[in-house]
Amino acid sequence: MSGTLALAASIAQLSRAEVRGLLDIRRVQTPGSVHDPLGLAIELLRPESVSRAIATVDRDGLLALQTLAAVGESGVDPAALATLRVQGLVGRDEHTGATTHVPEITEALERALGNDGLSTSDRIAPHHPADTSRWFGDALTSVRRAAALLRVLAAQPPRLSRKGTVTATAVRGLAESTHGDAASTGHLLSVLQLAGLAEPMAAGRPGGSTVVLVTSERAADWLGQPYPERWLDLAWAFTQKLDPQVRRALDLASGDLELAAGALLAYEYPLLPATARDAAADYAATAEVLGLTAHGQLSPAALFLFSGDRASALEIAARDLPEPVTGVYVQPDLSVVVPGPLIPADEQALAEIAETEQLGTAAVMRLTLASLTRALQHGHSTESIRTFLARVSLTGIPQPLDFILTDLNRARWPADAHARPGDAWVSDGRARATAARDAAAANPRRVTSAPTFETTRDVAADLDALADRVFEATQAASGAGDLSRKLELAIRDKSPVQVTAAAGSDERTFTLLPVALTGGRLRATDQVAGVERTLPLSAIVAVAPVPA
Repeated sequence: MSGTLALAASIAQLSRAEVRGLLDIRRVQTPGSVHDPLGLAIELLRPESVSRAIATVDRDGLLALQTLAAVGESGVDPAALATLRVQGLVGRDEHTGATTHVPEITEALERALGNDGLSTSDRIAPHHPADTSRWFGDALTSVRRAAALLRVLAAQPPRLSRKGTVTATAVRGLAESTHGDAASTGHLLSVLQLAGLAEPMAAGRPGGSTVVLVTSERAADWLGQPYPERWLDLAWAFTQKLDPQVRRALDLASGDLELAAGALLAYEYPLLPATARDAAADYAATAEVLGLTAHGQLSPAALFLFSGDRASALEIAARDLPEPVTGVYVQPDLSVVVPGPLIPADEQALAEIAETEQLGTAAVMRLTLASLTRALQHGHSTESIRTFLARVSLTGIPQPLDFILTDLNRARWPADAHARPGDAWVSDGRARATAARDAAAANPRRVTSAPTFETTRDVAADLDALADRVFEATQAASGAGDLSRKLELAIRDKSPVQVTAAAGSDERTFTLLPVALTGGRLRATDQVAGVERTLPLSAIVAVAPVPA
């Protein structure tokens, strides 16, 4: 017989919180149709659901499943059984209360492992810790490049693919605009979305299918924060998306995320699909870009972030990241060397009047005729630019730059003589970001219901409601679902069950093979007596699997 009833009986023993946790790790194809533990068990035993579930079970869990099927619960560590129970991977014998294997899961595991079974090689030992003392260099660079990406997104939102990711062509263009490589640019774009600083928006005519990535309303506030706070926002959002499998591997890897996401993950989760392993490798690469790791090893701030201690991580970031520099070096060739972080207002002001050439621990920018002309067209004046540069330049205003500003002033560009570069953004960042987004798309509309972008809040609400239904059905029935559902399942599977019927105070139990359930009556074959029996459904008080 199938293990549906046994799995339903196990689910019926879970608390409401455990049912909700089960729904988080096991995808339910049609949540609206599930109303009790039996219905949930049927969903969880769909072949595709079983395959996905065992793929995320670690080596110890797989061995426990094999042992349970071979010798029963007596040969398995109770803690391992408890973990498998909340994963919806074991059943319960309604007669003895013992934990049992579920045939569908055992068979799927045997197929997945093949003839070789589980390897018996030793677990990979962690490497010697790497030097992470210079982690802040990559952290500083990531903040600089993230800020540059937000400014480009505000002016030229890139198109998203049907999967909701920036197209490869657009990533290359953004990398060129921000003077980075395509790989790290792609990593930072995903982090900007995780941190809520960039979001998808429908563009063009109503009903159109074009979706672009734009800056969110939070972007201006983020750009106005000091570097440690900016970095923390990015890093915190990223660390909260750590997959449970990588988390376990990381715990075993002594802080070596590169090892955890690579060889150790493959060892601990031998059935994990290639796509999941690739995603883990991508996660480790993004962590390196953010400065969360140095040569694969967690940085001091990352150790706190991955343990959920945001405040301590901020203390480390504030201690290790360089203080804002007092000024920049404007060279005669019109290059501008920025030796460290600037205060946000000066950083934005410089970005508005100069072209970026290099972003790293130190940044290199260049004042060009084109960049200065563009600044004038956007409301700045030559006098405000000269005043700003005279204040922040540690080398003064070189003669070639003075000549250019003088010539531009003679051209009498319309400008506010009292404007200062950066004032427009910093004083009213939200309005400016909104205007940029509106100009970028003819008819912008936030994407909230397109199939490509799943609404997390709606999914969580559906799962909460499903958990409530399953748990309440358990409490009401004190079992694994209503009797008719069990009989319908036995009819579908052509499986014998034990049926207990009552007539007054007299109860009798039959081993029956249900044939039909119509008109409130069960028609079944009595496999012991060799006769057909018809029982009123109202007389049936219990339905249970036949003891093994």
